[in-house]
Amino acid sequence: MRSSGWTSRGLLACAALLALAVLIVRLATPARIVFSARTLAQPTGGHVTALAVHPQESNLRLVATTTGLFRTSDKGATWERAEVPALWNSPAQQILFDATLPSNAYALGAFGLGISADAGLTWNVAAPPTSETTYLSLVQSSDGSTLYIVAADGLLRSTDHGDTWHPLPISPEMTRLTAVVPHPTRSGTLIAAAASGVFSTADRGETWQPIGGGPQEPVDWLVLAGDAAGKVRAHCSEGTYELSQDALTWTSLETTTPLGPLDTWAGLTTLHNAGAALATVPEAAAMPEGLERVACAGAPVVCLGAGPEGLLESSDSGQSWAAWGASLPAAPITHLAAIPNMTDELVALSGGALFYSTARGETWERRGSLTVPADQIRSLVVSPDDADSVLLQTTEGTIVYSADGGQSWVEDTTAPVEDGALPIVAIN
Repeated sequence: MRSSGWTSRGLLACAALLALAVLIVRLATPARIVFSARTLAQPTGGHVTALAVHPQESNLRLVATTTGLFRTSDKGATWERAEVPALWNSPAQQILFDATLPSNAYALGAFGLGISADAGLTWNVAAPPTSETTYLSLVQSSDGSTLYIVAADGLLRSTDHGDTWHPLPISPEMTRLTAVVPHPTRSGTLIAAAASGVFSTADRGETWQPIGGGPQEPVDWLVLAGDAAGKVRAHCSEGTYELSQDALTWTSLETTTPLGPLDTWAGLTTLHNAGAALATVPEAAAMPEGLERVACAGAPVVCLGAGPEGLLESSDSGQSWAAWGASLPAAPITHLAAIPNMTDELVALSGGALFYSTARGETWERRGSLTVPADQIRSLVVSPDDADSVLLQTTEGTIVYSADGGQSWVEDTTAPVEDGALPIVAIN
């Protein structure tokens, strides 16, 4: 009996030692973190910044977005991403096919001038001549023989399809250019809006003369009406004026909105693109509500527009419009963060915009545009107390902050953040 009792106590002791050994091993072994793979849906395509319609190939279109430059020949059913050099580090703000050499296309942006010799598939870039120079727009003469780059301090002129450029400074009395449009019937004549009034040149920008009797306030935009007379009109805070066909005198129009829907287009189109974009759209055009970008070319005129509902097209000079029904190319996610204390909610940077997901990345909602290029953002952090409070750390170490989910941003350059100072937010 004694032998049997000793055996029981021995077994209990051995079991206790074994349990203690297991506990020690568990405490000494690092905890394993188990990850589950999940494929995130890409947010919808970026915001459209520029459009171009090929003047001869009726289906060929170029669309610049915050995610890149793309070409399509089937109304967005398929897209070809253009090949651009490293200098092209920001979205194109204007694209133009050469009217007389349509294999050539041109693009303007903060990167400078882009030139393509294969209708927009591959590009080379020539940077602006100085860091202080900002290109405003690119226009072509009515006969297609001359290209002009418009800058605040003057013009650059090319008569060889962009191979060489000749600088044309403006006269001191003009002060600063804001918009230039080519005269619709006089190939050497340009009309320019400047800080000090409206001017014209009949010798391709060599000399300028003021056009009296016109707006006394700074001109907001110049536009070419698409009627047979090819009228040139200018708008400012005091009303709208029309230029005579000899480009010498202005007539004040009785109504403050004589262009009908076109004045709304000019208000929503980037100022320096207004003349080029609306050059061939007739006054009677029925503009879709909220259209932000417009490009027109060809005969008959084809118009391509971009707005809140996507891309639309008109094949009758803007009289009627039809939606493409196709999405822009999806944008890759460049930065991702979890919303603290929220199981399924994520925040992402993609295509120059901020997106939120409440479905673990299966669907996304666009909240606002970024004010910092994606390649200058180092990290993204969401506040644990407020999901709408977002911090971006730049490659310079400064902080860009939004308190409203990306609707507006404030940059703090006074207190740079050292590397590693922003916390890492884990995804559960």
